[in-house]
Amino acid sequence: MEEITVESVNTLLQGYFVRLSPLLHKKFKGQLPHVQVLLNSRMRSVLGRAFIEESRIELNERLLKKYPEELAPTLAHELAHVIAPILYGRNGYFHRLGWKRIMEELGFEPTRTHSLDVAEFKRPQRILGWATCGCVGRRHPIRARVYNNMKHRRRYACLKCKQDLKLCLNVADIS
Repeated sequence: MEEITVESVNTLLQGYFVRLSPLLHKKFKGQLPHVQVLLNSRMRSVLGRAFIEESRIELNERLLKKYPEELAPTLAHELAHVIAPILYGRNGYFHRLGWKRIMEELGFEPTRTHSLDVAEFKRPQRILGWATCGCVGRRHPIRARVYNNMKHRRRYACLKCKQDLKLCLNVADIS
């Protein structure tokens, strides 16, 4: 497959609008909605993102260069997120029935996630603290999101002993 460009993506997008035209014709009275597609080189592990209110789709440029065969299903997936709420209301949001119908209309299996190897694109996560539970001698590494949530009194439990985790040390305090 050739290099992924905004032009090639827009050509694919127009093909999807042609497939969806019977559904869209009633709602838009012949004039198709404008959907902006951008290639984003800063995205990490997701293939795409839909911004419904802005009718905008962002695609992971780096990941799609590595896996170009994922362009068509990813664009269909994100387009379904933009179009389904307009056609199906509340049933079109997220991965509900309206979204699934659009995916099937475009000829794709309505899957929510990919199973690609994205390890090289992910940023390593720092351990910001440690937590203890009821297990003897066990420490749980705590990364940024969980650490901040625990600081704001969100509770987490050990999967093994089911007791609440308690923050004990910051990384700076460990020698």
